[in-house]
Amino acid sequence: MEMEEYIQEWRQYLRDPTAPAGHRFRAFVLNVAAARVSLILAWTVNVICAVNTLCAQSMREALVFVRILVGTVSGVGAMLATHRKYLLVDACRRMEHVAAGIERTAGRLPVIRENARKSVQRGRAEVNFFTVYGSCVIVGTMYTMFSETERWAEVACRWLPVDPAQCAKMTGPAQRVTSVMMMCGAPAIVTSLLGFILPVLLVIHRCLAHLQTQINYLTEVGPCSVELARLHSDLLKAAISVNRLLEPLVAFYLLGAFVLPLLSTVDVVLNGKDADQYALVIAPVVLIVFVPICEAGDKMLAAHEALAGCAYRGPWLDEQRFEVRLRLNLMLASRMRGALFRGRGIGVLDRGACRAAIRGWFSFLQALINLRQGRHM
Repeated sequence: MEMEEYIQEWRQYLRDPTAPAGHRFRAFVLNVAAARVSLILAWTVNVICAVNTLCAQSMREALVFVRILVGTVSGVGAMLATHRKYLLVDACRRMEHVAAGIERTAGRLPVIRENARKSVQRGRAEVNFFTVYGSCVIVGTMYTMFSETERWAEVACRWLPVDPAQCAKMTGPAQRVTSVMMMCGAPAIVTSLLGFILPVLLVIHRCLAHLQTQINYLTEVGPCSVELARLHSDLLKAAISVNRLLEPLVAFYLLGAFVLPLLSTVDVVLNGKDADQYALVIAPVVLIVFVPICEAGDKMLAAHEALAGCAYRGPWLDEQRFEVRLRLNLMLASRMRGALFRGRGIGVLDRGACRAAIRGWFSFLQALINLRQGRHM
């Protein structure tokens, strides 16, 4: 019952018309992420950062705007996901149906209830953590933007065939407008990433893995009924709906979860205490965001692959012929790859992918440390 209510909360968050009204703060977060103004601001910030990168007077100044540019491109992917959230709503409806079916079938089993309670508690804790962390990222980003100077107006005055003083008067208002747009766009982008898409991504995949684990348990300890097969079919359809939304956009999210921390680590390692606030709050993202993403994908993979073993250990001898056929079909369904958490051109995000990425990240970090030590010798 607890898992069913938790999934219903996320239906409320995603504004499912068939669900009751949800929490006002979450509704505000979704409004910010889904607003067309936010998407326009994000694309505008992309253009401004690209121009400022080309006009920067030093490599360090250019890297600041490159990092902001990478973060905004990742945020665009999160905003695009809100315009197809009907796929998430469909997945949540199916997951709620599966959770209710498991509750009817074996809701009194203490193992089922305890696992559901732990899964819900962890999901709530993750959402609260990313809300707080997202606020810190917004503060660090705004502080860095206040500290940096936009150079595009200076470069324009060098190239335009007008008096520099007259040019400064012409470009001054436009530069103030671009600064305001960056200040407004940055909070919307961070809210879309850490307030919407990341909690949704983690919570939904953890719920899918949890429900799959419960179905595995019921397959092992009881008969393989038609109702159980239907629940598993609905769960697979929910996972496929989520993948239809996220698979084309995973590359955007990995820009913010892996590439951006690499660039921020360069600033932190090479400049130490002089690193900007944006780099300091973004550098640990590879551990705070990327690792949980891969962990959620690994749980999905492990839960699906465990179905074959659980079905094999079930009570074959006590079942009728059609139940045996259903059990065999479930064993075959455990090898279905379309329901796993993957990215287009990237593959499945699991523990192996996380291990390889973290190994490369630490190798890169060690190379930077060696470079800094060699520079100070």
